[in-house]
Amino acid sequence: MRVRDTSIALALLTLALGLSEAHADVSYVYNNQKYTSAAAMLADFRRDLDYRLTAVVVSPTPLAGKALIVVPDRDRLRPLIMSSASPATKADPETWISSRYLFIRAQASAIARARIFEKAEIAERNETVAPGMDGYDYLVWFQVKSVRPDFAGPWTEQWLMRKSGATADANPLSADPGIPAARQLAAFADLVRQTAPKLGGGAQAAAGAGSTATALQRADSGMGIIITRDGLIVTNDHVVRNCGDIRVHDRDGAAIPATLKAHDEHNDLALLKSSHEWPAAARFRDGAAIRAGDSVVAIGFPLAGMLGSESEASITTGAVSALSGIGNDTRFLQLTAPVQPGNSGGALLDMSGRLVGVVTAKLNAIAVAGMTGDIPQNVNFALKEAVVRSFLDANSVAYSEESAVNAVSAADVGDIAKKFTVLVECRK
Repeated sequence: MRVRDTSIALALLTLALGLSEAHADVSYVYNNQKYTSAAAMLADFRRDLDYRLTAVVVSPTPLAGKALIVVPDRDRLRPLIMSSASPATKADPETWISSRYLFIRAQASAIARARIFEKAEIAERNETVAPGMDGYDYLVWFQVKSVRPDFAGPWTEQWLMRKSGATADANPLSADPGIPAARQLAAFADLVRQTAPKLGGGAQAAAGAGSTATALQRADSGMGIIITRDGLIVTNDHVVRNCGDIRVHDRDGAAIPATLKAHDEHNDLALLKSSHEWPAAARFRDGAAIRAGDSVVAIGFPLAGMLGSESEASITTGAVSALSGIGNDTRFLQLTAPVQPGNSGGALLDMSGRLVGVVTAKLNAIAVAGMTGDIPQNVNFALKEAVVRSFLDANSVAYSEESAVNAVSAADVGDIAKKFTVLVECRK
């Protein structure tokens, strides 16, 4: 059971809608605007989703074959929503069900609009655990199922994808929550576009050379942190999972082969090795631990997947807002520094340029610790440096550490970080 891949959509939609309860009354807030009724809020949410669909890129050369896109009906969503019910959800469950329904339908529409396949049809069903392919070449579906056979426990959710004739398990589609709201649907369509050609099964038509589809199929990408100058690099496990070929890119854009030495799926960490002498390595913060309220800097690439020297790393600033993640998960820091697409596996630094965490833009490992359905906005997460150190210790990796010295500017911290930051490319 892929519990860690199932709670992303709920977390994102909770963040988007911001429904809250005040005593016996329920107030509706969306995009910092208050509404007197759920209908008015949902109408604006629907208009926003329609606008977001305009950002979806249409493939000039779709894959040969027909795709069936299965989405759950409202009755199937009800136990999912109520199994993670917050006070706001319990006060008005139908609004939450409607908002989730609208978002999932918009995701399905994004797949169809992108013209990834020659033909795509959307079907609404109550049974979404293992829908039949019905003679289609591809099946993309939003699975909703109970964890327990008696249906009394929690329910899980995830987008899955399968190709006709495949013998392997369906591929889960895990979105990056660092993506801005305006790009969420377009990014989800791109994720399907990237995944479809990699599926095992029957024969498939290749996209034309130089086409948009070809460019998007080439690789997944994330970030890496150089731990030793002789080529040991830490990144997120989900960045390099199931890679056939891993490359890391230096500041000049040169692609350097790397191999996977170790990984920890539970903590979403991976250790890579490249045969290259790097100019600098990260130094862990030693001495006093980072505190809530301390300023931090995150580093990432604003256009994940656009490889080359022109992909200059970006710097974002914020503060540590809490010393644990959702559900009081002490492996994580909560931070207000914006997490952009491409931050996965990147460094979180104190104002001396010392490493205090690894950004994980993937909320699934955190959400399973305790979804409440009422997550504050503007909250991102990073694995604490102690977790990263334990991973390195377990793999006999010697790393550098240094006490925090005088604080410098965010720009200076960025200059320090760029020397030990690489772009990681995963070809599957």
